[in-house]
Amino acid sequence: MRRTSSVNSSRPSHAAFVIPQEIVSLIIDEVAFQLHTSPEARKTTLATLRACSLVSNSFYQQARRHLFSEIHFLVDNRSRKYTSGLRSLGVGERDGLVNTIRSLTLTVDLLSTKKNSIIRRIGFNNAYTSSWENILRFFDSLKLRHTDVVAVIDALNTACLENLEVVGKRSFHAWNSGDKVNSALSRVCTNDTLESLRLDRVLAVPQALLTDAIGSNHLYNLHLSKISIARTANHETSHGGHASFPQTSSLRQLEATGFPCATLFNILRSNDHTDSPSTPRYLAFPHLRRLTISVPTLPSEMDELWHFLQHVSQTLESLELQQYKWSMNDVLSQGPIRLSSLSSLRNLKLTTTSFDTNKNFSSKQEMVARFLASDSLASQITSITIDLYVHRNLKQKQKDRNMSWRDLGPHSGWAAIDSALSTPAFPNLRQVVFNVKLFYFVKDSHHIRLQHEMAISAHNLLPSLASMSSIATDISLYTICSPQSFLDHFSVL
Repeated sequence: MRRTSSVNSSRPSHAAFVIPQEIVSLIIDEVAFQLHTSPEARKTTLATLRACSLVSNSFYQQARRHLFSEIHFLVDNRSRKYTSGLRSLGVGERDGLVNTIRSLTLTVDLLSTKKNSIIRRIGFNNAYTSSWENILRFFDSLKLRHTDVVAVIDALNTACLENLEVVGKRSFHAWNSGDKVNSALSRVCTNDTLESLRLDRVLAVPQALLTDAIGSNHLYNLHLSKISIARTANHETSHGGHASFPQTSSLRQLEATGFPCATLFNILRSNDHTDSPSTPRYLAFPHLRRLTISVPTLPSEMDELWHFLQHVSQTLESLELQQYKWSMNDVLSQGPIRLSSLSSLRNLKLTTTSFDTNKNFSSKQEMVARFLASDSLASQITSITIDLYVHRNLKQKQKDRNMSWRDLGPHSGWAAIDSALSTPAFPNLRQVVFNVKLFYFVKDSHHIRLQHEMAISAHNLLPSLASMSSIATDISLYTICSPQSFLDHFSVL
């Protein structure tokens, strides 16, 4: 009988091939690099990361660091399905998902029947409300009681969160500083790892919480929009008890829009007994580079804004002034702001609104022009951007598609802008951008959609600027479709 050789005996044995974890990490990190480049790239990258997580355990562990680094919770009346999401964060587990979270966005989308009564109880300087309907309905809808919720939030507090956003969507979110849940959120807001904090459409934010956040050594970006601030006792911290006032802030970017800036300046003031309304003293802001703020409507508030701008003039590189609230007086151009005194300012942005493309459009342009021409001394500004939002009816959208440069307001408004920017007051100016944004309220839409419609030749509307070879002048027309009405989107509390 012929002897047959064993196949296995002639084949050399090999150990299973294992990719080193360092190589796996490099591969996953290279894929994840595209997450923040564009919305389209983000969608593709997330799909790729999900596929990578199925390869092996080492790929899974590394991929989920990016897959779950940004968490968005939408809290609405149908949000029971998010209960399991909260409970599966791996609270208390060494490798739980909570340890991978770096950015958390909490959007509260609960309609409050008492919204108007809540707002009526809120003053500009001393917000007060006895109703905390939103926060209670939020946790009732999740079927989580206080003990469970506090445990989850405390876990997030240890999760090395770098970015936190609390947003009220269709109604305002009311903050109850006496509630254990909000006390836990306060601890997150002042965590040493937190670098960016955003509060949007939140009522009765404790003054102590903002004081602690602004004075944090680690918070670099603070975004406040359409909030009210509830005063707290002197020296009280957001965790209760007492502490000394901070004297220095590490903020690099501060945005305070949609509410009276006077309430914010009360917090920015230092605890200096020599402070007075005529010579206010503020915390030190040695790193503040960008400031976005709503233009006040009262001359006294404009004076305080100017005091603060002078205080940060040595570091402030970018300033955006938003003028949405209607006022009898043109406090912007008649105010004390002198651009030549802001020695570090390089980028200026002015944002305002118009209810038509005719008289009101032109009057807003002339207001901006008066402000730009109010200081004849030379400034260091190199870039000026002007955004003008125009209210349009959805029925006009089809007709607006044929809009040309001749339909964008009377010539007088453009002539005023052209003249103001062609003076020796802007010797270093290198770029001028004028954006006209037609705003449409689309009730059934879910997100704000911005679309560029056309570029307009600057020679037609700003001929003097266009003739200067040293200045790049761009005029563009955009359309915006928003689920919010024009008045609601640009409202100021």
